[in-house]
Amino acid sequence: MYFFKYRVKKEDDWKMGISGLQPENEREIFTDSRLTSMTEKKLKKDEPEDTQFMNQLKRKLFSLYPGGRNFFSNNNSGDYRVVSNYEN
Repeated sequence: MYFFKYRVKKEDDWKMGISGLQPENEREIFTDSRLTSMTEKKLKKDEPEDTQFMNQLKRKLFSLYPGGRNFFSNNNSGDYRVVSNYEN
């Protein structure tokens, strides 16, 4: 994974970004839109950046599973959604 911080304006707070799985060879780049996002989550000054990025990565990975979508969706409203591709 490639983690980065970004801000839209110079005076804005830094936010976290994640760019999908990356190949071992640093000269190659791979993007998967399901794992690439600009999280809109501000970096906290009182917590290590590595910890914050790992937490966002876990949220992103768990949201790929049908059961995880209910807990880690972008709306964070707490509402449950029907998962249409559920298999027994």
